[in-house]
Amino acid sequence: MDRRLGKASDREVAERLGVVAWNVSTRRRKLGIAAFSAPVKRVRWSKLRDAKLGKIPDPELARKWGVSRNTVVKRREKLGIACGLSGKTVSHRWTAAQLKKLGVVSDAKLAGKLGLANTTVHDKRVTLGIAAANPGRGARGRVWKPREIALMGTMPDRELAAKLQVTRRTLGTERRSRGIPSFRGVILAERWTPEVIARLGRETDAAIAQDLGIEVTAVWEVRRRRGIAVFRRGD
Repeated sequence: MDRRLGKASDREVAERLGVVAWNVSTRRRKLGIAAFSAPVKRVRWSKLRDAKLGKIPDPELARKWGVSRNTVVKRREKLGIACGLSGKTVSHRWTAAQLKKLGVVSDAKLAGKLGLANTTVHDKRVTLGIAAANPGRGARGRVWKPREIALMGTMPDRELAAKLQVTRRTLGTERRSRGIPSFRGVILAERWTPEVIARLGRETDAAIAQDLGIEVTAVWEVRRRRGIAVFRRGD
């Protein structure tokens, strides 16, 4: 785990290990390892790429195109395109042909083909009651039982992995493949009302977490997933 530090961004290492980014940052600094610095890559903007701005979270587009989030944000703001994900879910008009593909291929693969966020595809599939692609078989051919899947995200991966007698990496990989957020990001849906979501980026994560009675990392994750910048006093 230590050998991965500094070879990719703290966020990317955290996702691979199934932990939050600040844990990785703290460990890296403790060992005196410099932060990963990716070479600057220029993106060749096109009408197709511009059309995706504001419809897919900036961080997700940045990862897909191999550029920094700031590059995507600057381009979007230059064109006068709003984030589009701060406060409401971007709507997508599903065609009959697209609906037939739900559950046939992974959410991530279908999202990539349609130019949508993974969560948009996942939420639509779940709403229609369609099982995920290859629902029973996960990493290394393990057959996941419905009750095991139902427990994903309801407790830390480390705790559930021990309970199910699998490695945390195996569990984390399966959970992410199903579009299930980590325990820290699983919050009762009714708490995230449009009014609460509208506060993201306009107030500190700590203040919102205190009002909701949840961990500040949970607020951070929801805000990050929506591509909303952190609140800074004086903005």
